[in-house]
Amino acid sequence: MNTSPRMTFVVRVPAFPADGVDALRSPRAADWLRRCRDAAEETRLQAARCSDILYDVVAALPAGRDRSALLDLRRSVHNGRAARARRLVGKLAPLLTPAAERALDHWDRLVADAERTRRSATEVWDGELDRSGAAAVRAASRPAITLELARSASPLAAALDRAMTAVGHGAAPDLDTALSAYAFVVRACMKTTPRGSLSAWAHGVLTDGPDRWDGDPHPREHHAELNAFISLTLLRQLVPPGRLVANPSTVATDGALYAITPNCDAVRRIRADSALRELIATWPPEGHTMTDAAWALAAVARPVPRRADSHRVDLHRPDLHRVDPQRPASRRTDPHQPDLNRPDAHRTDPHRPDPNRPDPHRPNPNRPDPHRPDPAPSGAERTLARLVDVGLLVGADETPLQDRDPLRAAARRPDVTEEAAAILTEVADAADALTRTDAAAAAVPELADTLNSLSARLCWPAGALRHGAPAYADTVLTTGKLALDAVEWAPLWAPLRAVAGWIGHADPWAATRARAEAHLEAVFGAHRPIPLTVALHALVRAADSGVPGIEELWSDEFRLPPADDPGLAGLRKLMASTPTVDGVLRIAPLPPAPARPDSLTTRLAFYGHPVRLDGRPRFVVNSVEDGCGRADAHVQRILDRIGLGDEQRRAWPDNRPTPLADTVDVEIAAVADSNVNLRVLGALPELTVSQGLSTRGRSAAGARIDARECHVIAGEGRLVLAHGGRRLRVVPRGRMADFHYPAVLRLLLRMFGPSPEHRVQPVIAPEGHLTEAGCRLVPRVDLGGVILMRRTVIVESDQVPRRGAGETLLSYAERVDAWRRGCAIPAWSFVRAVNAAGADKHRKPMPVDLTSPLGVAQIERTTHREARRLLFQEVLPDAAHAPVAKDGSRWFAEAVWEVDICHGDT
Repeated sequence: MNTSPRMTFVVRVPAFPADGVDALRSPRAADWLRRCRDAAEETRLQAARCSDILYDVVAALPAGRDRSALLDLRRSVHNGRAARARRLVGKLAPLLTPAAERALDHWDRLVADAERTRRSATEVWDGELDRSGAAAVRAASRPAITLELARSASPLAAALDRAMTAVGHGAAPDLDTALSAYAFVVRACMKTTPRGSLSAWAHGVLTDGPDRWDGDPHPREHHAELNAFISLTLLRQLVPPGRLVANPSTVATDGALYAITPNCDAVRRIRADSALRELIATWPPEGHTMTDAAWALAAVARPVPRRADSHRVDLHRPDLHRVDPQRPASRRTDPHQPDLNRPDAHRTDPHRPDPNRPDPHRPNPNRPDPHRPDPAPSGAERTLARLVDVGLLVGADETPLQDRDPLRAAARRPDVTEEAAAILTEVADAADALTRTDAAAAAVPELADTLNSLSARLCWPAGALRHGAPAYADTVLTTGKLALDAVEWAPLWAPLRAVAGWIGHADPWAATRARAEAHLEAVFGAHRPIPLTVALHALVRAADSGVPGIEELWSDEFRLPPADDPGLAGLRKLMASTPTVDGVLRIAPLPPAPARPDSLTTRLAFYGHPVRLDGRPRFVVNSVEDGCGRADAHVQRILDRIGLGDEQRRAWPDNRPTPLADTVDVEIAAVADSNVNLRVLGALPELTVSQGLSTRGRSAAGARIDARECHVIAGEGRLVLAHGGRRLRVVPRGRMADFHYPAVLRLLLRMFGPSPEHRVQPVIAPEGHLTEAGCRLVPRVDLGGVILMRRTVIVESDQVPRRGAGETLLSYAERVDAWRRGCAIPAWSFVRAVNAAGADKHRKPMPVDLTSPLGVAQIERTTHREARRLLFQEVLPDAAHAPVAKDGSRWFAEAVWEVDICHGDT
């Protein structure tokens, strides 16, 4: 195990320098708000002194009208009713002592001064709202943001154009547009949103010398590519299928064939006779051409009869079990399956989750084979079409989506027609135009027009273009890198490893997986190898049959780690016994965690900021993932696509998972139709689930393991996936969150891999304490220099002041200011709105200045959006912590530091 720090690491850097938010923070407005607060406080204190003096005057008078009038004066002063108090002072002057007259006169002057201050402050706040709103609109109109808005077809793009026109004519932008612009700008300055041009991938090194940006952090290389689903659809329709291979998940047993569907969302059991089972089992690895495949079928089977024949292939009633337990049971196990003997039956599948979505994985068996002009008997061709339709045969991936330029690679194939090659090249050119920032805004609608035109020409189903944006983009910083002093920062690896030992083994799916293991053990017996596809099918049937807890494995929900995990429970116990000093819960050094030899996690990736607090190095954690080089694999592919040379790419990190004893690491070869899963393959053996892979290309360099060759073993204390007598571990090298995967891939990760994410902060958070205002103050958690949690104030939405009808922004700001001071909320805070348990997992906190017009207006809008709870976190790091470039600009850097976890004695 490597316990030394890795000298290179991935970094994410925002689009703009850290000081880009300065123009939006309105220090002048904050100063006038402070003046109003000071004037009001001085007036309040003087009113209290007046009240004490008037109390003595009232006490000296007998009961009567004079006494009642003086009591009225005292109440008016206490309640700040200046006009009434002035009238009463004029009437009651003979009754007042000289001390009372002097005190009331001073109070009256203070009230007048406070009123003048508020009038001036109101003018300043109104002016600053217009000024900062215009500044936000101008900043949001810079290419980094407008390009991303155009790519995502956001309506804010048009609103910004209108706002810029208004600003150009000297008018203020509308408040909604200004607030949306503000949100984009502050995030583009301070947060590393992994989205297109709003932030860039960079790399860092541990080296000699001071912390700095080495090189220029301004120039960026832009990378864009077509939506993976659209690319697959185009390749499916325009590129000849070439060869058909057997679905790599197909298993023959119990007189039937079991297979995972090509789109990885279903498991099928198809009754077939021995001849067909033998044919599929002996299908050549290199596959058959379409015509050869039809002739191979003709040689072993007669055409499928119109009625079911239990001794032959029963394709008109496959025993289909989908893996979506949320779908009504009648749709999953309906005995009246479609009659696949109909000539058009292979074109539709009513059990697909979205009938408007074409299946890009399914080859077209009706396309003529140019290499063999003599057609096979029509019955064999129909049988071939049905085998393709149910997923037993799939197209060999001769032009894989992982290719550096898949559409152009397909266009160069000799078996592609000139018309198809022209279409593929046209779409590739339109997607590549998005990388040119000077023309990308115009290129986005051009790409949309091109795809809409193709949709009509190629007869795509309605809604085929609604599955995500037309293109996805990334940005890379190639001219600069983050350099950190190795002497100062390398010692942080030890506390990071200690933290990883406590939090890294928590598994949200452990209890559900144990129920699945018990079910498989009951059905098949303990310690008995079960073909993987058969085991999946058994779990699907168990979910259909209502076996408690099994259907949770397929769910698309997000789960937090269990609170009773030994590591998390032990860490909470340690924190509970540690006092909080000055708002910080500090444990240094953090003791080692108990060994967890049963865990599949061997490394964690900490996403966070290296900062210096009080001169000492600290690592502020944002999020934690499994450390298998996920970010590295994603970035390496981008570097390849933008044309970075091999020598330059070797300067960037390219980590692999830390091995687990007696275990082979595999990554799932499928991309799940998502661009975030596109990566350089070949680093690890690839588990092919249900798609045919090419024998060419970079991925061919790595070993391939077909799903049909894998077995599941229950009764070992944890479900085991085995191949050739060796245990397999499925590592999550794709960047997609597991709950977004198709159901089968989702289950494979949950059953046989380490947890992809470790969102432990909500589970281990200290109780903190309640403030007098009813808010909960949670301390900063510093574990040996690793800041796992920022200081946080948690408030319910209904505790936040609401702006009254007709209330000025300044008056509302004064109430918000008094409230946030009572809750100990810093004026400059990260705020996150929480609406539901899992819906907000990836929502980035937004920096908000609660003493500026835009910040106060942003809080008002947030509370109007039905937020259930608001979390106010300390801004850590702030601009003072950001590394400095040669030109003096500061740029935030989110580093990805991967550390190994001990499995033996720590």
